[in-house]
This record gives sequence, structure tokens and C-alpha cells, in this order.
Amino acid sequence: MRLTDEEQAMRAGRFGPAVQWAIEHQIKVGEYLGAGDFVPVSQAHIMADTESLGPAGVEWLERMASLPRDQRRLRVPAITDPRGTDFAAAHRLKQQPSRLRHSAKTPPA
Repeated sequence: MRLTDEEQAMRAGRFGPAVQWAIEHQIKVGEYLGAGDFVPVSQAHIMADTESLGPAGVEWLERMASLPRDQRRLRVPAITDPRGTDFAAAHRLKQQPSRLRHSAKTPPA
């Protein structure tokens, strides 16, 4: 893929490990799809539903969140998924306690 100077700097790690990981991931996706370069975006969606991420995804997201604030800021406005857990009905719906702990700000009683 053709990379701009800024994208090459991202790939070289000049903007921190989160940006470097993100561009490497996007380069792999682009290469798989046969893209020649990136296109500018004005907004993004972050898939962060713990039920879809699973334990490994939650662990990865927590590692990214633990980076210094300036290394985890987004460059464009973004939205995330709403919570996928109904805590009032979780027992009746037989949701797994481990998933509930990941979804809750504090572990459920």
C-alpha cells in the first residue's frame, strides 16, 4: 500500500504503540482487500461490546485504555456500541457471570 509521510510515521511508532498497532492492522486489512491506499475519514465506530469481544478482547481494550492519555486519543469523533447487557434481566436470560463482570463498571452482587 502507498503510505503518506504521516502514515509512515504512524507505522514507525512515532505516535505511540496504539497508533502503530492500529495502522499495522489497517494495512493488513487493506492488503487483504487489495487497497492501494487509505481514504480520509471524518468519524469512526468502535466495536466494544464485551459480549462480542470476549475475555481476550476486553483484556486488549483494557491494555489500550491503560496507555498514557495522549497515546489513546482519537483523531476523529467516534461512537461505541451501547451496552449489550440488561442487568435487571441477566439472571432470567442466563447471561454468564463472567460476561456480566466485564460489562459492569462494578461487579454485580
